[in-house]
Amino acid sequence: MKLFNVGYFNQQNILLKLTLLTSCLVFSACQSSAVKSSGTATGISARVFTIESGDTLTLLDSKNKLLTARLAEIDAPENAQALGMAAKQNLFNLTFDKTVQVIIEKTEARQVIARIYVNKTDLSTEQVKKGLAWVLTTSTDKNLQTLEKTARSKKLGLWAAANPIPPWEYRAGKKR
Repeated sequence: MKLFNVGYFNQQNILLKLTLLTSCLVFSACQSSAVKSSGTATGISARVFTIESGDTLTLLDSKNKLLTARLAEIDAPENAQALGMAAKQNLFNLTFDKTVQVIIEKTEARQVIARIYVNKTDLSTEQVKKGLAWVLTTSTDKNLQTLEKTARSKKLGLWAAANPIPPWEYRAGKKR
């Protein structure tokens, strides 16, 4: 039986995407429970399912629910930007076939903002240290701010460019 007049492998791809979409919708209805009602951060253990970008991962928790998590305190270049794919690849290299510890800081529309660790390595820290992400201007994390200054002075990653375009400016330009 053919769905949408596509080949067998494309049918499987469509079915997989529909299954993932359904899982995401079900999970998004429940994800607010991942942060305690008091607003304090809570931790979970999860497997990395996919890397969406240099600061966003889809995780599979112990109940086989999908969770989209954005790395706290940073903003990596968009995939289409210079070094966007390098940031994504670095995150993949750090997390491939690994279990991560997720400290959820807050929830937003369809994702959580979290500090994510592989063993004791903070992924936000690693992205900034290699010059693959900006520290958010709202961040109060002095360590991240220092690491960004060091990466800038050493011209690492995106700081090798004369005038790197921050992802928030890139996104704003695309909306115009």
